[in-house]
Amino acid sequence: MGNGDGIPDTQQNNVTSFTDAVSGLYLTLQTDQNCPITKVYGELPDKYPGRNRNHLFPQGLTYLELSCAQTQVSLYSHAVTAVKRNVIFRKFGPLVPGNDQTVGWYSLPNVTFEAVMIGGKSVVKATYTLKDGELGDSTGVDGKIVDPGGIVVK
Repeated sequence: MGNGDGIPDTQQNNVTSFTDAVSGLYLTLQTDQNCPITKVYGELPDKYPGRNRNHLFPQGLTYLELSCAQTQVSLYSHAVTAVKRNVIFRKFGPLVPGNDQTVGWYSLPNVTFEAVMIGGKSVVKATYTLKDGELGDSTGVDGKIVDPGGIVVK
């Protein structure tokens, strides 16, 4: 229900809610119906080297593993309540999927942000597409997407 669909998250393999690593509020992750969420949790960005301190992650990072080759992802952040000009989606991983020589921070392109009402409260929803073997996938394993990233307020 963290995505506002009225169905408990525990009854769906493509929707889950979890506590973020910074505010203690929760995030809700939703993928396409045919893309089961294998693992997801909130973590602090400090464990990843080279982070720009001007990029604030109000809810930390979302680490996820998905068992599919492509999906649209919707991330509902209950710690970010309004869309501002300076909201972006930052990721940590290889610029060339599966190539650890190209690991670093980057902004994921083609992310849309919108404020939506869930349970009478405004939350920011980030929507983007992830594909196995393309930007945003931290593994070279076919049929699986590994992806640490989060909403940033500069």
